[in-house]
Amino acid sequence: MKLSKSVLAVLGTAALVSGLLSQSAQAVPINGSIGFNGSGSGTTTGATSTLTFNNPMTVDIRIGDYAGIPVGTTANFAPISWTGSGNSAVLTSANSPEWTLTSGGTTYTFNLLSLTNASLQAGAVSLSGQGVATISGAINRDPTFATFSVQGTGNSFTFTIVQSSTSASGRAVPDGGSAIALLGAAVMGLEVLRRKLRAA
Repeated sequence: MKLSKSVLAVLGTAALVSGLLSQSAQAVPINGSIGFNGSGSGTTTGATSTLTFNNPMTVDIRIGDYAGIPVGTTANFAPISWTGSGNSAVLTSANSPEWTLTSGGTTYTFNLLSLTNASLQAGAVSLSGQGVATISGAINRDPTFATFSVQGTGNSFTFTIVQSSTSASGRAVPDGGSAIALLGAAVMGLEVLRRKLRAA
């Protein structure tokens, strides 16, 4: 009976610490979408396709957490390179960040981490991918998983680019600091339990 009370006390303490940490570290993910217009060109060399933007691109859609950005605000986009096509396309360029802009004391950034589909043909380009969006400064949101798509047509592609943080993948990226704190609380609880068992 004494042993089970000790175990319950340790588990109760670990649950309390975990509850307090999770409440203080609740994520506030980005909710919204942003769209850009502009032009660019596509090239294929060997097995690698590259989409190069004619920077700067201009903001034309702002929803949710992006609503405060004025239409016409500019952003420079990094070139996107990949091998393969369709859903077997693999990102080969470093696109962190893919784009970034500052407006009203807030910095908005998107890091493209992978492609889910890509096609580059004469007169048309289509890309979709996933990454992480961040908003920091006067407005702060937690880094959030987001989708990214580019559609372009014409001789010198005219683009519509939409990046959304409201899809099913639009959730906050886990915070490494709170995860480590929770792990530390669990390890501490196990050590207390081990000592209680040894003393019994």
